[in-house]
Amino acid sequence: MFAESGQASTYLTALIGVDVSSIRPHKVGNQMRVSYTQGMSQDGQSDWILDYFPDLSLGPVIRQRLYVPTGSSETVARHVTNAQLRKPIFFVLRNGSLGVQLNHASAGETSEVVGERERADFFGGLTTTNFCINWVGHSEFRKQVELHDSYHHPITVSRLLQRIGRRVDDFLNDADAYFDRNDPHWLHDTLKEWRAHPGLRPSIYIIGLLHVSRGVWEPILQLRGVFNLPGPPPLGL
Repeated sequence: MFAESGQASTYLTALIGVDVSSIRPHKVGNQMRVSYTQGMSQDGQSDWILDYFPDLSLGPVIRQRLYVPTGSSETVARHVTNAQLRKPIFFVLRNGSLGVQLNHASAGETSEVVGERERADFFGGLTTTNFCINWVGHSEFRKQVELHDSYHHPITVSRLLQRIGRRVDDFLNDADAYFDRNDPHWLHDTLKEWRAHPGLRPSIYIIGLLHVSRGVWEPILQLRGVFNLPGPPPLGL
């Protein structure tokens, strides 16, 4: 997912709290798990689902830069390195596959998601957080979202997916304003053509969320299918 070299190791080291080179992930089905041989993880479990092996035959996972807060090294340490990042969230369907189509998520059509009616109690009791989209070729897009309902209870998994979907929609609607002309990854005109294509949104799937900094989560997105446009699909859109 991460666009720049070394960012995956930086994220995993901050998440797990130990040098990533010292762990030995193991595969269980399509899951990548990590075992805590010294002590327990933050939720009292000795075995975590760290990641899933994506089915790249469906299409690429969209590359994003790792969000890093601006400021001094002390600020970065407080919000990332020394923060207690929470474990990744993945949206698994009842048939065992991963990911919810963007249009379905935005419309709240999530009946095939395991636990969709359960409370999304993943955020340590916080009532708000920020979703950040950091696609290559664009400047950072970040929006605050509510995590509790009007009764002050955590929202459901279905409502969480809807809020992720709507923030991705917001980004796509305004993406031209976030295009970074100093980023050499993609041509501006090509990006505009892809974003205007009616097949784009139905081909974006929400796979999960990564806690990348205190109060900031990045969605994991996959682009599935091929459009009838010249040239290969830009992984960063």
